[in-house]
Amino acid sequence: MPEDLAPEDLEVAIAAAHKGGALAAEHFGTDFKSWKKDGGDPVTEIDLAVNAILEETLRGARPSYGWLSEETKDDQSRLSAQRVWVVDPIDGTRAFMKGRAEFCVSIACVEAGEVLTAVLYDPIAKATYTASKGGGAWLGESRLQVSETSDALTSRLVLEEDFARHRLWPQPWQPASCIRPNSMALRLAFVATGEHDLTLAVSAKQDWDIAAADLILREAGGRITDEHGGALRYNKASTRHPVLVGAAPGVHDFTCAQVRGLIQNYQAEQAAQQ
Repeated sequence: MPEDLAPEDLEVAIAAAHKGGALAAEHFGTDFKSWKKDGGDPVTEIDLAVNAILEETLRGARPSYGWLSEETKDDQSRLSAQRVWVVDPIDGTRAFMKGRAEFCVSIACVEAGEVLTAVLYDPIAKATYTASKGGGAWLGESRLQVSETSDALTSRLVLEEDFARHRLWPQPWQPASCIRPNSMALRLAFVATGEHDLTLAVSAKQDWDIAAADLILREAGGRITDEHGGALRYNKASTRHPVLVGAAPGVHDFTCAQVRGLIQNYQAEQAAQQ
């Protein structure tokens, strides 16, 4: 672990992510039970098993911290805690179920709406992304830095190619490349590495989808905001984030404008059809 990262919560989070990730990797590509939750999203028995490992490890080490997980019913007791663990046991469950290595364990420690510590662990690639506030972002022992590109339209997108070609964009993308792993956290992490330039989401994400990746991207020099450039805050009563943009700073504002234009064009088209 790089020396300038705060060791306390980060070490706890890394240990938990590796332990949970090892279980996910053990069952990756095997048969396991799965079903749909009330909202229609898929979940597997492995999601729940990893969740149990994370809760035991993280809350065992920090019993005073609150808890917010995709796979634990939220009783909102977290709102009275000074610090809160925000976790997604398997971010990218759909990929995990299909045997695609596009998932990770996501752990963030949040205080006063801000992420202090973050870990993403890709157990198939054995890649550990870490960050602490003011301590930089890292992939293993390598410090991360976002790209210096300023040409958004021809940049390297972490976005589905069909969506990038959508007719309602104000200006057509002409991307140098398009990739889109199932995990939202990994999409943001790939921008943090500097190997890709931007990603975005216009379908709502939750705290556990993005909190850890938020800090990793920002500590790598990137920006992650809503479509108006507003910072994201975590551990509020509502955990929902309707729209987000994560990008290198040279293409962030343009991407926000693109997203606002897309939304406006969609709304205008819907109104015209009524």
